[in-house]
Amino acid sequence: MKLVRGFTFIELLIVLIVGSGLLLASSSFTSPFSKFNSAKRINSEAKIVLNSMNHFYLKHCGDIVFPTVTLDGLKNEGFLSSYEFKNPWGGGFQLDIDRSTPHSPLMILKLEFNSVEYASLVSTYSQNATFNNKVVTWHLSGSLSQSLDGVMLQLDKQAFDTDLC
Repeated sequence: MKLVRGFTFIELLIVLIVGSGLLLASSSFTSPFSKFNSAKRINSEAKIVLNSMNHFYLKHCGDIVFPTVTLDGLKNEGFLSSYEFKNPWGGGFQLDIDRSTPHSPLMILKLEFNSVEYASLVSTYSQNATFNNKVVTWHLSGSLSQSLDGVMLQLDKQAFDTDLC
């Protein structure tokens, strides 16, 4: 009689099928969590960029020619770290500062997504974000009183009736 050691092909195939099934099941449970974490991260990054834009405005509000605000410009001037902002579901941030009211500028940040589903998901995690079609827009009312220089400018305005910017 011949002694056989090891596993048969059928036994190995069953083990591989069960293992693959378990792996697929575990990855489907973690996928929604990674979506939520990405949405929260994007909103956190948007807040950081908006605050950096406000500091940029405070520095340049009195400039004769107001510079264009960009992520690279914010990084170069030290308002943002060299961290790379990534949107896993679309394009990059579009920055704008509405200076139609100099003492109360409006920081506007837009981000375009590949689908309405992702835009809606990201906008639900923010108090100051709205979405229209595939674009999420964040707004922040800038204030000169958020820094020592801003407070000094406002005190000068009250005392000497000087321009805020």
